[in-house]
Amino acid sequence: MSRYIAGCDGAHSTIRHQLGLPFEGETDEQHYLVGYLSIDWEMPQSRMFELNSTNGTIFGIPLPEGRWAVAGEYDRSQWKKNEHEEPDLAE
Repeated sequence: MSRYIAGCDGAHSTIRHQLGLPFEGETDEQHYLVGYLSIDWEMPQSRMFELNSTNGTIFGIPLPEGRWAVAGEYDRSQWKKNEHEEPDLAE
């Protein structure tokens, strides 16, 4: 049996809301694109990476079978005119 459970799914957590637990942290106002992709590149499949620039950060996490989880920060105002639209694959 465990004494504690760590829920790291943010301010809008469905489970936390269902349990009636308060959110005692801070929200992150940044937006991210996340993709689960097959990529033909020379990044080592044995470790994750983080690339930083003045335009933001991109993370890559290797998955089985040569696939990657890739996440990058983005500013919605730079991608779509309507901030409620989801970005598409080209973006």
